[in-house]
Amino acid sequence: DTSFIVRAAPDDPESIYMAKTGTSARTIYYSQDAGDTKWFQRTSRYDIGDLAVESADVLYIALDGASTVSKSTNSGFTWGSSKETEVTGGAIHMINSLGEDEVIVGSDQGYVAWSTTGADSWSKVNTRLNAGQLTQVTASGLNTGDYIYAASSVAGTRVERWEIGQSGTSWKNLEAPT
Repeated sequence: DTSFIVRAAPDDPESIYMAKTGTSARTIYYSQDAGDTKWFQRTSRYDIGDLAVESADVLYIALDGASTVSKSTNSGFTWGSSKETEVTGGAIHMINSLGEDEVIVGSDQGYVAWSTTGADSWSKVNTRLNAGQLTQVTASGLNTGDYIYAASSVAGTRVERWEIGQSGTSWKNLEAPT
């Protein structure tokens, strides 16, 4: 089944999460021993579009077909209410944790939003990637002066960069092919 995703905790490679994505997909499997002997089954409060793992205990889901994110602080046992990212243009395509309370999302229309408060509040880039569709995104950090790097699913497009805190009106094309 191609709709399963697997994520490892960056602080504990023995903590592994696996989830099925899509409509009515709410089951998450969790192992504390790298999957060797025991898996726990958890149920998300929402349909899963993507999953990001901050630590062995903290994970986020991007809700399937939505622009909202939910957080769990107890290995997926319970989930907080979903928070609006205000990412412009459709739904979240992917979510990535960059460290404690730092989360970034890319939309299915070429936009990016980020949180430094554990998904409680969000900032966003109001400018679309030059050829934005399904957006993959990461960052050097999420503070002023850090860089967001993004790429689109559009064939022939390039990796683009945005400097946080600068009043730019366009993404910088880095000429690196996607």
